[in-house]
Amino acid sequence: MEQRLQSPILLQTYQICLFECRNDHQGVAPHQVACCAAATIFDLWSGLWSGMSLKSVLDHFDLPSLRYLLLSRYVTNERPGPQWKPIIVQPVSQVLLDRLLPPRRLYTGSVTSMVLHDPSAPPDISAHFLRWSRRLEQLSLLGLSYSLYSREHTLPAVQKMLNAQHGSLKRIHLGMFNGGPPDFSAFPCLEWLSMSMQQTRNTNLRDVFRKLTAPRLRFVRIDFNTEDQHREHYTSFAQPQVDWFSDLAACKTKDAAVASCLETISILFNPAVGTYGDIDDSDYPWPWDYLEEATRRVSEYGINLVYNDPGFSRHEWYEWKELTRAESDIQKYIALWTTVV
Repeated sequence: MEQRLQSPILLQTYQICLFECRNDHQGVAPHQVACCAAATIFDLWSGLWSGMSLKSVLDHFDLPSLRYLLLSRYVTNERPGPQWKPIIVQPVSQVLLDRLLPPRRLYTGSVTSMVLHDPSAPPDISAHFLRWSRRLEQLSLLGLSYSLYSREHTLPAVQKMLNAQHGSLKRIHLGMFNGGPPDFSAFPCLEWLSMSMQQTRNTNLRDVFRKLTAPRLRFVRIDFNTEDQHREHYTSFAQPQVDWFSDLAACKTKDAAVASCLETISILFNPAVGTYGDIDDSDYPWPWDYLEEATRRVSEYGINLVYNDPGFSRHEWYEWKELTRAESDIQKYIALWTTVV
């Protein structure tokens, strides 16, 4: 470790990490999560949109005890230019990939849980970096849709990133990106999956279900949240979504050619109350009425559908409707009075 942390700044950062991360990750020793805080500290030093370089991680934090790694706005081996333009274009040359992570270091790292957030590096770089870990069991890919390389994070690119560790991944958490759902059917150890509802739009229902037929996958979470951009609308889960989830569950019993051990579908749906002005339809029901209906219909096919606690009660919902209706009437009266005067 002394040879890898020769720089006083890096050594100081490492020591700060041990202190700051002591209580952040239950069940993980402080020295096992050093890179998590290091990435954040380097993010502050490098600027608001440029984080730690992957080259620095590989050069200075390849520690046998390191198990958890979180990197945000990471770059390849240098800071992006001041004009906010990608400095590396896809596809990335094999020469550059080997310079970052040589063949002799592939699948040698000790990290078992990794979070890659809002990357400032192209997906080919991220996919190659993911081949560093000997056996990665947990992976989160977040902030792809608003990253510096958002357009490059397509379905093939994200699939390539996931495939780098497909043989060992047990838990996957995916944020939004450009494209449909990845294919998880060849992930032998996958047990838990979370992905955005955005990835299921305009896709073939049977194809979606087929991609979720990993041999051990029992839990799938569908997130309606727009990943730190804005809250979902209260109409985002309505009758079309009830029908969609019911039809998805039906594939388990109606499609004999597709074997699935899916047991639970979890829905994250948390629209804000009072955020979107007047309600478009005064007769629109409490949004969670639709989730309750979906729960009943999905259960008919042997799958449990669960969802988070409502963000507001049925009583608050109807109070909001009355308030927005009264405000609308007042505005109409003021407009009429102004016209008469």
